[in-house]
Amino acid sequence: MNTRKNKGLSIVIPCLNEKDTIEEAIKKASTAGKKYLNGNFELIVADNGSTDGSIEIVKKQMVARLIRVPVRGYGAALHWGILNAKKDYVLFADADLSYDFFEINRFLKFLDKDLNRKKFYALFK
Repeated sequence: MNTRKNKGLSIVIPCLNEKDTIEEAIKKASTAGKKYLNGNFELIVADNGSTDGSIEIVKKQMVARLIRVPVRGYGAALHWGILNAKKDYVLFADADLSYDFFEINRFLKFLDKDLNRKKFYALFK
């Protein structure tokens, strides 16, 4: 039986010139992941061409994996982040802290149901 305990979550954070908030976003995402996922998560920062020092901040954190996205656009950052995800599930939230990473626990109830793809699509028809 598959349960959330056996599955991991990739948290994708798209980034474009977020030097004022990226460090805090990484810290909050990491803390939430440790609290709710027992460490079975990864952080991915999908950088979309930052020129303000965001990349250097991400590298200093050494918590998130940095993906350099060669195509401009928010959708491209999400796409490349998701393509590079190594865990079973993907969640994304913006680097500007407009989403509370501690709300991850609300997402987890869907993982607990261990929905297969067919059931998952049926929920959203």
